[in-house]
Amino acid sequence: MTDPEHREPDTPEWLLWPIRVLALIIVLPVRFVWELLDRCVTAVYRHVLVPLGRATGWLLRTLLVVPALWLARQVLRWLIFPVWRVLRWIGGKLWWVVRGILGGVIALLALVGVGLWSYLLHPLYRWVLRPIGVALAVVLRAVRVRVVAAIRVVYRRVLVPIGQGIAWAWWFSYRRILTPIGHGLRWVGRLTYRRVLRPAGLAIAGSARVTGIALRWTWRHTLGPVFEAVGAAGRWVRAEVLRPAGRTVRAALGLPPSS
Repeated sequence: MTDPEHREPDTPEWLLWPIRVLALIIVLPVRFVWELLDRCVTAVYRHVLVPLGRATGWLLRTLLVVPALWLARQVLRWLIFPVWRVLRWIGGKLWWVVRGILGGVIALLALVGVGLWSYLLHPLYRWVLRPIGVALAVVLRAVRVRVVAAIRVVYRRVLVPIGQGIAWAWWFSYRRILTPIGHGLRWVGRLTYRRVLRPAGLAIAGSARVTGIALRWTWRHTLGPVFEAVGAAGRWVRAEVLRPAGRTVRAALGLPPSS
């Protein structure tokens, strides 16, 4: 039993009857049509589709699957397997012939290679290529010595003086040009901060403070009460109109009351 102090107020009679009439006109025909369609679909599935599917499966198995399996078994037994045995016998004989030919060719190539190395390549390497390589090594060593000496002279006579001149120019530019410019920029920045940026920042901060005070006063004395009144009106509508209407609709449709 519910507590009398927390019992919900009764639904108005003038709102209950129209909702019941609408539920009787709309819900009952829809429910009747839905039940009829459900029974029809179930009957068609049980008495038409299921027997038809079973008959179709039996016909496919009898007319297609079983003859196809028998035909495949006969083809494998009397055509594929005999042909495979014949091809395997022929392949074995051909492999014996090819192996003999490849052995002879490899042996002939080995003999030719040994003859070429012994009578052509080895003498060519020993009496031609090796002397040419030794001569090229001597020439390259002499060229390397000359090139290293020339690079050393260029480094001492050209690159070192250029580097020293660049270093002196950098030192002079830093001491006589960049340092005075840096001091001047620092003085200008300090003066700009003290005379321009700091007063402007203080003025902006004061303006923001005054604007915040004005907005706070406006909210407290104008917008705040308006929003509070709108919220109170919304809560009253939900408690006095929407909730009773929702309970009436649930009672008319036979639904359990919301918690």
